[in-house]
Formats: sequence, structure tokens, C-alpha cells
Amino acid sequence: MQLFAFVVAAPTEGTTTLSAEVLLDILYAHALPADRLEHVRVRAGPGRFDVTLFLAAADPVSSAASADAIFGRALRASPLLCDWFVIPVHF
Repeated sequence: MQLFAFVVAAPTEGTTTLSAEVLLDILYAHALPADRLEHVRVRAGPGRFDVTLFLAAADPVSSAASADAIFGRALRASPLLCDWFVIPVHF
């Protein structure tokens, strides 16, 4: 199991009408079976969300690529995430 943490930030600090539950649904909707996504945790903050993805792949390189791909698909396809950006968090 691989864990990846990200900050998903609004285009303008402190302004969002997006809920954590909706972001959670968007991420699950854009995950493919090949991504091996097991669980997503989303916590809301002012103008941002802290997101943790748990992926079942044993290889950290392919898991990182899957995490990036999930976010990429979600950002490109969802009008609710227009102009949002993703910042990886390194432990």
C-alpha cells in the first residue's frame, strides 16, 4: 500500500463552494481500475483541501504515476475544478 498526500488549492485563496464530499466523489469517479485506488481521505481547509490517496500497488513509482493521473483526469474533466491546482506533499 502506497500513500500520497496532496493539497488541492482554489485559484483564489479562501474562496470555494466545493465541499470535501464532492471532491471525494470527483476523485473516485476519475480513478481507473488500473490505478489500484483503495481509499481517499479529504479534509477541507480555507480555500484548499488536504487529500490523501491510498493505492494498492507495491511499486512506489507506478503508484505515484497513478496518483498524478487521477488528479490530472479530475482537473481536466471536472468544471468544478477549473483553475484549481495540485501541490504534492512530501514527507
